[in-house]
Amino acid sequence: MTLTDSISTMARFLPITPISSAQSLVPPLEKHLVRGADEESGRVLIVDDDTDARAWLSDLLAAEGYRCDGASESQDPLNCINELTALVILDLHSPAMYGMELLRRITMEHPGIAVLVVGGQGDVAVAVRAMRLGAYDFVPRPFYPDDLILRVQRAFAWRRLIVRNHLYQHELESAIELQREALTLALGELRRTYQATLEALTGALDLRDKETEGHSRRVTEYSTVLARAMNVDDDALDVIRQGALLHDVGKIGIPDSVLHKPGPLTTEEWALIRKHPQIGYDLLKGIGFLSEAVSTIVLRHHERYDGTGYPDGLRGNDIPWGARIFAVSDTLDAITADRVYRKGRSLAVARAEISRLSGKQFDPKVVEAFMSIPDQTWYTIQNAVAILCSRMQGVNYAHYRSHD
Repeated sequence: MTLTDSISTMARFLPITPISSAQSLVPPLEKHLVRGADEESGRVLIVDDDTDARAWLSDLLAAEGYRCDGASESQDPLNCINELTALVILDLHSPAMYGMELLRRITMEHPGIAVLVVGGQGDVAVAVRAMRLGAYDFVPRPFYPDDLILRVQRAFAWRRLIVRNHLYQHELESAIELQREALTLALGELRRTYQATLEALTGALDLRDKETEGHSRRVTEYSTVLARAMNVDDDALDVIRQGALLHDVGKIGIPDSVLHKPGPLTTEEWALIRKHPQIGYDLLKGIGFLSEAVSTIVLRHHERYDGTGYPDGLRGNDIPWGARIFAVSDTLDAITADRVYRKGRSLAVARAEISRLSGKQFDPKVVEAFMSIPDQTWYTIQNAVAILCSRMQGVNYAHYRSHD
């Protein structure tokens, strides 16, 4: 077995540094691969302190159609590498300390360039170290011209493979990015479609109960403002908006004779009304694009902070954040919105009532956030929803109110 065969056998079991996928994306690789993608465009840099040896190698390779540049170790060969350099033939002289450092820098800074290391016939340790540092091949001296030409051809073939892999990876990443953008657009459109579906469902509820027209939209916007004042993150904000919008969906299961009864409700009718949070939860929990948290807000929107609410009498922090925020929004609308049997009352009345029930019906932290929000914010929401409702009905709009 020759020295070269021994080294090749050993190399299969050594931790030789590969050209990793991360390295294949660094700018030096792209620069050296794209413009030097074949043997006709790629150049060979011969690094040898022996001028005659450089000239002999250059003539040998030129006769095979390769274009060559030369450099000595004293000239800092790294400065001689350019975007057309495809192969470096590096002659290592014992003890080869500078040559090893040069090899390391070439493979690190120019991972798309193949390096053939030339060394003495007995330099097994040098050969092993060179292969570990990323050399493509080790050529022992003295070498035969045909053998050297074959190794150069193989080095260029390896480089072409790296080029193809790099270009394929680049094209694959571009395709993935295009698919990601398309998916983002599709998800955005799907989300808008889902939102439109939810709003259509809310609109159907408004048509069924004209007395509370616009209620779901107002409490949704009230809850959004309150949640933002409490620094709720965007994901939780979406959940709160959807829960507020759909909070009364369970009333679909309540008979009109009970829902629109003009007089007082009986005990049995109140029991039926109190089932609407559970009905709503059961309707929504199986809808894939709605999170469980949305359904939970619907289930818990009539719980009270002091534990006297329904359906389960939850207390304090056991009530989900979204439901605690919604409770204040719902009461604000219940007080300020017009009803068939009475006109809506002022924001001042609503503030006084909500403040009075802090720690009883409402979470004190939510009440504190509510009290910090100026009246004009609530007026703006009321007017915007009134305009929307009037446009949907094709009627003229008059301002909701602008002051108490």
